[in-house]
Amino acid sequence: MAEILVRGRETVVAQLMRARYHEKVAAMRRHLELVGLDLSSFVVSMFPGNFEGTMVSKQALIQGLLDDELPLEHWAFLRSKLRNLAHLTDRRHPEEYALDLALGWISEEWLRHELDCQAGRPGAVVLIGVDAAREYSSLTIRATADFAITKNDLTSRVDLMVDFHGTWASSGYIDLKKGKVGHLVSATLDAVLGFDVQNSCFHVVHLAHLAGRQFASNAAMGGNQTMKVPVPIPVELKHLLQAL
Repeated sequence: MAEILVRGRETVVAQLMRARYHEKVAAMRRHLELVGLDLSSFVVSMFPGNFEGTMVSKQALIQGLLDDELPLEHWAFLRSKLRNLAHLTDRRHPEEYALDLALGWISEEWLRHELDCQAGRPGAVVLIGVDAAREYSSLTIRATADFAITKNDLTSRVDLMVDFHGTWASSGYIDLKKGKVGHLVSATLDAVLGFDVQNSCFHVVHLAHLAGRQFASNAAMGGNQTMKVPVPIPVELKHLLQAL
């Protein structure tokens, strides 16, 4: 249950997240430690500036979500931004939805940096998702891809899926929603990159992986039609750019 606390001269709202969201943060923290990075320092380096038209620091708000403790003005900012996005939050509390977005941003920024390093040049990987500007506003669920990756003068469009709980490893399947499958089939998407944070491994799904698979109603995804794709062989981090 949420609590309002006083920290010196600052009022904060704490304990906004359920346990599974704390587990997601812990998984991301462990993964970054494995590759020699500190989560808090990474947030500071990757999210400069304020949210558009405000004095709310991006890095401070994201860190507050990770810590499950938001200054009152940050909590109010999120509530005002997310009140018109209820159709996207599913069964998540607003702050849980905001944390999921922030963890997605962290995943994208880390992967962009890693893939740029593998390419040997900055700018090989460009963020093209609907939330590339890192703003809590005007988001839609109709995005096609998160990355445009250029190698050997060819550009591929790659969408990112992230598993924080090891669900793919335990089930043996990655669930792809109908829209994502449609993008692969229509070639508006070249690959889906699965990032298993819990196990620090990666899976690349191409159109060929869909052969013979059928759609079925998925209760865990609100009854949406999904396709269960057997988890592809893991790709080592050092070979990730080559596999995409």
